[in-house]
Amino acid sequence: GMDLLVGKALYFNGNTLVFPSKSLETNSNSLMFWVYCTPEEDNEVGVCEILGSVKLSIIKSEVVLQWKQESENSEIRIGTLPSRKWKHITVNIIDGHVSAWIDSQKKTYSDLKIELNFGHPVRLGSKNFKGFLQNFYVANNFEEKDITQALDSKPIYPQDSLALPNLVSHPLRSMEELALWDSSTATVFPATTPLAPRDEREVKVLHCHDMSGNYIEDKHINGSDVFHVYNFRHWQYIDIFIYFGHERVMIPPPGWINTAHQNGVKVLGTFITEWGPGESENLELINGREGNKYFYADKLIEIARVYKFDGWFFNFESKFPDEETTLKLVDFLSYFRQKIHVEIEGSISLWYDSILQDGQLKWQNELNSKNEIFFGCSDGFFMNYQWNEEKLQNSVNLAGSRKSEVYAGIDIFGRNTFGGGGYDTCKALDVICSESKRCSVGLFAPAWTFEVHAKDDRLLFDKHEEKYWEGQNFVDILAEDKQKWNFSGKLGKSGFSRVNPQDSYNGRSSKAVCTSFTWSERFKVLDLVKLGFSVSELDSSPPIIVSEWYAGNPPNTEDFYRMDVKLLDKHQKELLSWSSGELRTSASWKQISKKIVGYPAGVRYILFQDAGKDAEGWGGHFGAKIDAPSILVYKSQKFASISEYIAPRFPKMELPFRTSFNTGIGKKYCKEGQLVSSSSWNNIGHQEILPSTLNNIISGGRGHVELDYDNAYNGGSSLIFFPGRSGYETPNFSEFRLFETGICVPPSVGNLRASFSVLFGEENSTSLSLKLVWSNGTQHILRAERRVKEKKEEGGEEKKYEEGREDKGRKVVHPRKSKQEGSWTTFSFLFTPPPSPSSIVFIDAVVSSFASPFAPAINLGQIRIEEQRVKEGKESSELQRENMETKYSLSWNTASVERGEEVADVTLEWKDEEGHARYNIWNSEKTELLGVAFTKQFVIRALNFSQVREYLFFVQPVSYTRKQRFVAIVVKQQ
Repeated sequence: GMDLLVGKALYFNGNTLVFPSKSLETNSNSLMFWVYCTPEEDNEVGVCEILGSVKLSIIKSEVVLQWKQESENSEIRIGTLPSRKWKHITVNIIDGHVSAWIDSQKKTYSDLKIELNFGHPVRLGSKNFKGFLQNFYVANNFEEKDITQALDSKPIYPQDSLALPNLVSHPLRSMEELALWDSSTATVFPATTPLAPRDEREVKVLHCHDMSGNYIEDKHINGSDVFHVYNFRHWQYIDIFIYFGHERVMIPPPGWINTAHQNGVKVLGTFITEWGPGESENLELINGREGNKYFYADKLIEIARVYKFDGWFFNFESKFPDEETTLKLVDFLSYFRQKIHVEIEGSISLWYDSILQDGQLKWQNELNSKNEIFFGCSDGFFMNYQWNEEKLQNSVNLAGSRKSEVYAGIDIFGRNTFGGGGYDTCKALDVICSESKRCSVGLFAPAWTFEVHAKDDRLLFDKHEEKYWEGQNFVDILAEDKQKWNFSGKLGKSGFSRVNPQDSYNGRSSKAVCTSFTWSERFKVLDLVKLGFSVSELDSSPPIIVSEWYAGNPPNTEDFYRMDVKLLDKHQKELLSWSSGELRTSASWKQISKKIVGYPAGVRYILFQDAGKDAEGWGGHFGAKIDAPSILVYKSQKFASISEYIAPRFPKMELPFRTSFNTGIGKKYCKEGQLVSSSSWNNIGHQEILPSTLNNIISGGRGHVELDYDNAYNGGSSLIFFPGRSGYETPNFSEFRLFETGICVPPSVGNLRASFSVLFGEENSTSLSLKLVWSNGTQHILRAERRVKEKKEEGGEEKKYEEGREDKGRKVVHPRKSKQEGSWTTFSFLFTPPPSPSSIVFIDAVVSSFASPFAPAINLGQIRIEEQRVKEGKESSELQRENMETKYSLSWNTASVERGEEVADVTLEWKDEEGHARYNIWNSEKTELLGVAFTKQFVIRALNFSQVREYLFFVQPVSYTRKQRFVAIVVKQQ
């Protein structure tokens, strides 16, 4: 007499279920079911109410049977029911005797006045208590064998645990965690890129990266879906990168290590103790464990070796009890330094200016007799930020021949630091780099450019980074201008209303406005001379970047928005204008930007106007929201930046040379010119070798180059070149120095093969060539004009061109073929390098155009230079499994509870004997890139198995030198 009332997992969230009465035995006295629940803490909510008189409840994770006995409330507590675990519950009531089981654990109760009487509605859960009910039986008696049999059919889905692979980097938060860390059991994702060699410099620079405690988006081994993150890219100006934070042991994420190593920069983790709690940990560190006083030194060295970074930064901000104890610390550091140098080539042990020889915590802001003992057992001394010229000179004198190992600290946030930090960093550099000192530089928290100036704006962040590191100076004239807005349109000023800060583009702006039912317009006329620009400066046509954020206003967020810009002469007559046209908004904020370069001479004013109106035609202010207007005008005089004091250093590279100008972020992801994912992403480890500097024009005129996140060939970005003003008779051209490479070409190389990909602008009137400058003075000009004489060739899409020729002492190489890849055109070249020994020392881009008044922009998507015998990898349609053992596992996704469907996360895993650095993960059609894995695991979230019971995915090891493989993994609902 067993009736199955619920078979397949039934989702509950407060819904009411009426069991069909014909299926119920009138004498049913038992119930048995599986339950999986997610109660909120301390909520008392029903799993199910059976009649109005009997209720099975959860009270603080306990299963409680409640009923009324002689008008009084009665209850018995059956046992604990943990959340997010499948548990089997059985209740059997016969003649006042209750037997209850949770799984196989049984409890019995006697002499109770309680009975079951089914047939009434059953309430399952509540809005605060959700889960699944499965295999719900009622009967007129259960035997224990029935329970044993039921336990053998435990539901597989949802699984017991929400746990997914821990594909994140994390610190060790205590000495206990450090002691228990074991490479054989820890989840380790080591870096895969070896440290590239590069020349040393006298004045070294360390970048101490402290940003909100770190382990933010950068902690994700395979990246995350956030576009705007801090992705440092000026590696040529630093020598050491410290991953800093306030947990006990800060292990750098592999993405930072890979990209730093690619650029020849060493990476250090941080060991830190702080304040009172750190005092006992200091003692534990130097006393060790298990009879080994160097126990923790060995642990830290092993961690650096396993994760493949280059050493440790020791920051003790907790005192030691006395000098005798600190001498033990000196012994610890001496052992550590000697051993890590043996185990990790080129490793570094760096000391911070905090503890004195007598154990006191007292920052000296110099190297002196009280702390030099620690300098003696370390590879460097990071001096606190509050030094002055006298202290700095004392430190240099004491360090003697090791003065380059003294790093004078500069807090970029300006907290009592010499010079004031921020954009006044160079006041400190002026002293540090003076002839009498010339020690090294310790920059603390350079992510100041992100956190203070551009946490919400990618365009501004790139500009502030270029200003801080390279001196690309600009003025936001709208921010500098003190005029009030002028209003036009039917409603005038009343057409605008302030927006609550929480509804602004970044959730805190106080200057956002919204518009009304007809076009609400405002404008400013900006006097560039009054704003500090000279006439000669303006007549050189400095680049102008205009931007603004806009969004729709509910209820109908498809409102209207417009931006107009006019360049005016000294009589305020129009020289040039641009308009966005009428744009429709959406609920999400969007940024519009326009770069204006190469415009006619004579500009003295800029007229800026924005406008909006609603879609409803209602009174009030329901129109487009507008925020953060900006007009950046470049200054001809460079800003005093890091590059003025620190000579760039670049890694020594070998063939093949490849870059797609990928900065490690993207609004989307492209592969070989094709859009393969429309999702935003970031992974600092996916950053490639980037140009040595932007806008280093070595000849020609008024061009400009930017990073472009709207067009990419591989990854998420490309370079976009604006040639500037030109005429139809005389072309405008600019030669940009992109790379100082030092690419060594060995004597064994016969011919070189090169290719680059171009996205042509409108009218096809802008052309781009690459110039390779060799160490012996030879130059190869690789030309890719859009209109070139083609040789006739039957069939196929490839086009053949003439071979290279000599032109005024330079070797001009025309493409052998071109290939269309989406909107991109890839040109391929073949040429012979100069006699050995030879190396490519510079790679320049030469951009020219005949268009007028604006030359269309042109994008450069990738550059490849390699030996001819290296064949490009071709994709194979075969499903190859050799050397790639695969498996998968499923974990319940919380959307199951929210939607009442079978939704799971899948973890793909594989083994690869060849050990590729990264893997592309594709959908079943190989048309959508799901992500890029930098380890041999990848999580795909929220697969719905309610309708589709099987999914197919492909893992593609990334290789440039062999046939591309696609390894299939079939995922089935179990």
